[in-house]
Amino acid sequence: GWLVDTLGPTKVTIISGVMNCLGLMGIALTKALPWSHHEAAAGGFDLFLWSLLLVAVGGSMTMFIGYQAPFLIPSHFTLLIEVNSCLFDAGTIIFPVLKLLYDVGVPFSAFFWTYTVLGMLCFSLFTVAWALNGRELDQIRQAASGAEANGDGGDRGGAERRHRPLE
Repeated sequence: GWLVDTLGPTKVTIISGVMNCLGLMGIALTKALPWSHHEAAAGGFDLFLWSLLLVAVGGSMTMFIGYQAPFLIPSHFTLLIEVNSCLFDAGTIIFPVLKLLYDVGVPFSAFFWTYTVLGMLCFSLFTVAWALNGRELDQIRQAASGAEANGDGGDRGGAERRHRPLE
């Protein structure tokens, strides 16, 4: 959360996208590279371990961005939550689906390369969306910090005190 607040969602989306995609590429390469298994078994560089670590850390960042992502396009609120949270936050939903695909005969590297390409596409689109909405996000943050500085917590009294749906 601190990283998103410090760097902003656009930069953290880029960082998490790169980490996720590199991790997914590494996982796809673990079966393709003959030295990967032997190195890991001999106590050397374990490509799968480091790739999974990248996916986990990148997924954690994606989760924090996911708290704000649905507000990019309110009309597609649910879709953005699903894409961001279910596909790329290193959660437990996608890996059982990939296991089912593997059990049906889809090659290991095929679905991880496909997943990597999907990640590149989604993270690129999220980055563009954040870049297009950066000014609006800054205005909202400035308005919120101004209200806190005045001690009114953004509460302007009267009719505006009631909860209003997002417009």
